[in-house]
Amino acid sequence: AAYRGWTTGRGWTWFWLAAAFATLVKGPLGLLLGAGGLLAALWEWRSGAPLRPRGAHWLGIGLFLLICGGWFWLAWREMGQPLIDKQIGRELVGHAFKGSSREGIGLKFWEPSWAYLTMFLPWSIPGVMGFWRVVKHPSPEVETRRFERFLFCWFFVGLIIFSVAAHQRSRLIFPLMPAAALLAGRELARWLSAWKPQTIWRSALGATAFVLALLVVNHQWLMLGRRAVQRTLGMEELAGR
Repeated sequence: AAYRGWTTGRGWTWFWLAAAFATLVKGPLGLLLGAGGLLAALWEWRSGAPLRPRGAHWLGIGLFLLICGGWFWLAWREMGQPLIDKQIGRELVGHAFKGSSREGIGLKFWEPSWAYLTMFLPWSIPGVMGFWRVVKHPSPEVETRRFERFLFCWFFVGLIIFSVAAHQRSRLIFPLMPAAALLAGRELARWLSAWKPQTIWRSALGATAFVLALLVVNHQWLMLGRRAVQRTLGMEELAGR
């Protein structure tokens, strides 16, 4: 929605509505992550092809404030000061600047990048190559170049935010994965351009079935001996009793 608003000058209301629901789920970070790709406008301007964001925002901003502010006001009426202490104090400010006793601003700056490279193997490899291509060999086609730069900024603005924050969890980078996946998919399409569609379908289905089988074996049998799993199963049995 942000990309469409930037390139067409229309549809910003949909962006703000999406940002409102992202804020209800993730807090103000949802809006920041969603708008990160718009830094591509500065990139285009420096490259000599300026396209400044344009269009009306007032309706979208009004709806954003009504949905998010209305929810927070109703929650505050129900819970009072503990809501502010929890959401603003411990969650928003605490996770950004304090974290746990073993965390702090920038102390584990490498963790989000490492999580992307390892958790999403093997396609994090073509993803890295896709990011490199955006910088070194941007598309000569204007629309394609703007979109790939939008994806690049979307990913790395979010990655910087998560790297600097005190609170570190590998799953926090999941909102950045669509941008990385689109660029990785383009690289894979280049590699497999000589393959027949039937071969690609069979390979994809075979790889999916193989990975799902490994996950089932891992979660249903191999993990049963872990202490944390045994503790969880014990609590489940206790709750059942």
